[in-house]
Amino acid sequence: METARIDKEIFSELMMPPFHFARFTTFTGYSEDRTYTVHNGFQVIIGISGVLHFELEGEKRFIAQRAGSVFVLSPGIRHRWHSEAGNVCENFMFFCDGFTEADSDLGSIFNVKKWPDIIWHFDLEPEMYAFYLKNFRDLIRHHDCCSANIMHGLLYAFCGMICRQANQIYAPLHREGQHPALNKALELINRDYREPISLEQLSRHCNLGTSRLSELFRCALGMSPVQYINELKIKKASQLLTYSDMNISQISEYLGFSSVHYFSRFFKSHTGKRPSEMIIAKEP
Repeated sequence: METARIDKEIFSELMMPPFHFARFTTFTGYSEDRTYTVHNGFQVIIGISGVLHFELEGEKRFIAQRAGSVFVLSPGIRHRWHSEAGNVCENFMFFCDGFTEADSDLGSIFNVKKWPDIIWHFDLEPEMYAFYLKNFRDLIRHHDCCSANIMHGLLYAFCGMICRQANQIYAPLHREGQHPALNKALELINRDYREPISLEQLSRHCNLGTSRLSELFRCALGMSPVQYINELKIKKASQLLTYSDMNISQISEYLGFSSVHYFSRFFKSHTGKRPSEMIIAKEP
């Protein structure tokens, strides 16, 4: 009779919120958890090899976790699992509370208060996750100074990549209650805000009239499309002025302004400060 074995490699460092626990698990032969399990945080699993089967109690649904597939369960969803006889399967999993930062795309998707019943299951291409798995394994096996900080940063980035993929697959989760055309406009702006974007261009992209699109922006965001683009540019300019080593001319060009003079006037009209004041403020 085959002897089942479960081997675990656990990250032993103290993890920083919102993350709590991370490990690689290898299942050899048939093994199962016959009782339904429920967790207090999000459980995120990515398959590395073999197949691990999950059963969701409430949905009477089965999910086969294979290499390259991501499985995300929000807190409170009861589930159980089993591995297959005669096979070896491995996965990486971690638990986190989700994200609640203001103006955060992660918070708008990966947030238990907004989405208490997330069940995601989708495949990733190897180039999307291989880098993360290699570094997760290195950190677990060879942890030292700053390992917890690096693990935190990698998990955060990994969650961002998962949310990006989930947003493409489960589009309604992206922005609760918002018109699809508004979501489409915001995606274009957030991607191309450094390029000239006119209201007419946005309207054509969303297949809506300019008046209707402007109305959607005002109702949902309290501002016009042009104001939203300007706010985005100001936020990015402030970050670059405060934290980067770029000078004002470089920042102006990077953000698509026709001249440094125009950029300076634009920045002061929105913040009450000249860009040079931000540069001086960060100097030691």
